[in-house]
Amino acid sequence: MKALENFNDQLNDVSVLNEYSFSELYPWYYFDTTEKLKKDIITSLTELPEKQFAAFLKYIEEQIHVFHVFDPEVCIIQKWLDKFNLAIQEFPFFNNQDIELLILPKYKDLSLEKEQSRLVYSIQREFHLYAVFLEVQKIQAFINDLLINEHNDSKEIGTIPATLKEELKYKESAWFKIGLLFATGEMEDLLSKFDSNGTQIAEYLGNKKGFRPYITESIGINKSTSEKSVFSNSGKMNKIILHCEQNNIPIVPAFLELLPTD
Repeated sequence: MKALENFNDQLNDVSVLNEYSFSELYPWYYFDTTEKLKKDIITSLTELPEKQFAAFLKYIEEQIHVFHVFDPEVCIIQKWLDKFNLAIQEFPFFNNQDIELLILPKYKDLSLEKEQSRLVYSIQREFHLYAVFLEVQKIQAFINDLLINEHNDSKEIGTIPATLKEELKYKESAWFKIGLLFATGEMEDLLSKFDSNGTQIAEYLGNKKGFRPYITESIGINKSTSEKSVFSNSGKMNKIILHCEQNNIPIVPAFLELLPTD
């Protein structure tokens, strides 16, 4: 499974911090990898006989635990919680100015003093590992939700809920991915970086044709009514808001202010 390989290899590779800062990676880098694995698991299950479901899910669990070894009794970011008096539930602490100064720049930024560069790398590496730990927990919970053990000690899987299939499908859609960037405020940074050029932003995000209309219509004068505008559909916006709330992702006020009242 390609998505499983990516989940294990890609998320385990801290060298990604050589190219991106943690704030540039979070949340898309982690969440996209997890959602693709969930989707792959569901696709695989629909192609297997039901009696093989439990064995397949056990295999996925084992492969993940081989690559991602975490001690549940040890908090990877505990020293930062203590140093900055942080509540772990608020991770990744984007609203904390002290933390923002450490996770915003790349550690290889030439403007950083040597000691500051070491500090930036240290915190970003451990934040990266903690973010991966959270994704591993999500996949484990996802698998546990698929397995049922109501009548005996041997776990057997039941049918895959239609609501779960629908959720995985819309989280892969262009409107959701672009909407999430607006919700987190990352799109605001991209608009500034590319001078509000939706085509360039879509190309930068790796899906020029699919993302462009959702970006341009969401920043256009008719964004409250345009068909592909993130802000024209309260149902879709509420799905994005719920996703953020469930994953402890801060939502910028500007996004909530544009939520339709219908």
